[in-house]
Amino acid sequence: MQVRLMFRDKLYTPAENPRFGADDVLTDLQLEDVLLTMAGGDRLVYQVAQDVLTHPLTDHDTITYRQQVLQDCLERPEATAELYGLCTKALKTERSVYIGFVRENPSAILSRARTVLNQLVPHLRTLATFAGQEVSQVRSTGLTSLYSGLVQDLDDQFFEDCQAHLRRLAFSDGVIIGRRLGPGNEGVEDLLHPPEKAPLVERMGLPTRTALTYQIPARDEAGGAELSAIQGRGLNQIANATAQAADFLRYFFEALQREIGFYLGAVRLHRQLTGSGQPTCMPALLDEDDDLVRGSELYDPHLPLVGERSVIRNDVPAGARTGIVITGANSGGKSTLLRAIGSAQLMAQAGMFVPARSWSVRTTSRVFTHFAREEDSGMVGGRFFDELKRLSEIIEHTKPGSWILMNETFAGTNEAEAANLGDDLIGALRDSGVPVVLVTHNFDLAGRLVEADPGLLSLRAERLESGQRTFRLLPADPLPTAFGRDIYQRLAPWPYDPAPAADAR
Repeated sequence: MQVRLMFRDKLYTPAENPRFGADDVLTDLQLEDVLLTMAGGDRLVYQVAQDVLTHPLTDHDTITYRQQVLQDCLERPEATAELYGLCTKALKTERSVYIGFVRENPSAILSRARTVLNQLVPHLRTLATFAGQEVSQVRSTGLTSLYSGLVQDLDDQFFEDCQAHLRRLAFSDGVIIGRRLGPGNEGVEDLLHPPEKAPLVERMGLPTRTALTYQIPARDEAGGAELSAIQGRGLNQIANATAQAADFLRYFFEALQREIGFYLGAVRLHRQLTGSGQPTCMPALLDEDDDLVRGSELYDPHLPLVGERSVIRNDVPAGARTGIVITGANSGGKSTLLRAIGSAQLMAQAGMFVPARSWSVRTTSRVFTHFAREEDSGMVGGRFFDELKRLSEIIEHTKPGSWILMNETFAGTNEAEAANLGDDLIGALRDSGVPVVLVTHNFDLAGRLVEADPGLLSLRAERLESGQRTFRLLPADPLPTAFGRDIYQRLAPWPYDPAPAADAR
C-alpha cells in the first residue's frame, strides 16, 4: 500500500515554505485563474497545484512518469474524480471521531484508534473494490502499481482478519493482565494476555469453582485509580500499536488524496481549455545543449479561462539557445507571449500538458520573473531603484540553468542608461548559464543583444501597414520604433488637438 503517483520512488511531500519569488511568478504569469480552475473550489487541490507549479522538476524520467499518470487520468476523468472522492469521504469520516483528552490515557487511545479503524476499514474495502475494477484500465506505472498493490494486499482474508482483531480489541469481557514477581515480591512487568474462552459450564450459567478475586469497593477512589493505572500499563503497547495502525491508514488516505488531487486539478484544467477550443499537448523534453523552447500554436492559458474568445496562438521556431528577445509594436502581444512561455515552462516541468499544439522544452532549475511594477507609494525609492533592488534579489537566488523572464526591465531610466546596463547584465547572466527571455521597447538594448549573441532568438510583434496589430510574433530583427503613434491616432481626437483650419473663402 504505497502511494507513488508523483514520484517513482518516494512520496510527494508539499514544501513547508514557499520559494523565494514564487508569489511574483504566479502574479506576473497570471496563473491565479489556472490554479482556481484546477481547484474547482477545493482548497487542498489549489494548495497542491500551487506547490507543484512553483517547484519545477528537472529529472526527465520523473516528468515522463507524471505525464503517463496524467494521460491515464485524462482518459478516465470520472474514475479520477471518484478516487479523489473516496479519499475525501474516508478522511471526513475519520475527522468526525472525537479526539478528546487521550494522549496520556492508553485506554482512551485504544478506544479512539479502534473507532477510527472501524470507520476507515469499510472505506478501504471500497477502495480495494475500485482498484480491482480499474487495474486493467490503466497503463501508467504509477496507477498500475497503486491498483495492483491494493488488489494484492487487500483481499478478503485481510478484511476478515481486520474485523477479528477489532472485535478482540473491544475487550468486552475485560482485560487479563499478568505480572511476575520482582524484588520484595512486588509485581512488575505488566503483560496483557489474550482473553480466555469461558468454560462451557460458565457459558451455560452453571455454578463454577470459586476464583480468587478481590472486589474494589465503589468508594475506594485510590483503589480504582490504581486499577486504572494497572490496566493502562497493560494496554499501553497494544494501544500504541493500534494508534499507529490508525495513523498509517489516515496518512495513506491523505497522501493518496494529495497526489490524485493534483491530477484531478489537471483534468479540470484540460477540460476547460479544450472545451474552449484550444489545443493542448504533452511536451517533449530537450537536452541541455538544445533550444530553450520551440513549438507551435502556443497561447496564454489565462485568456480562455477568463472568457477571451479570440485567443491568438504563436509559433516559436528553433534557434533560442541562449535566450529570446521580444520587440515590436505597442499592444502587439509581446507580454502575452512572455506569459505563455513562462506558463508552459512551469506546466511542463510539473509533469502536465502545455497550452500549445506542439511544444518542446529544456528543463530549468528555477523560473524567475521581473515585470514592471507601480512606483513605490511610500516614496522610499523611485521606480528604477525598485527595479534594481528586485533584480538584485533575483540574481542572488539564481544558479546556472535558472531562467529569468523580464518584461520592460530598466524602463525606469532613460534609454541610453537602460541599454548600457541591460547589455552588461544580460550578457553576464548569459555567460553564467542563466538564459533571459526579454520583452523590451528599447531598440538599442535589443539590437546590441541580438548582434552580440547568435544563439539569441529575436521575435517581433507583427504590424500591418494599416497599423493594425495581429498579435502574432514572428522571427525578425528589432525595429527602432514601437509605433506608439498608432495608439495615439486610434484614441484621437484629443481635447487639446488643434482644430483643423477653416477653408479660406
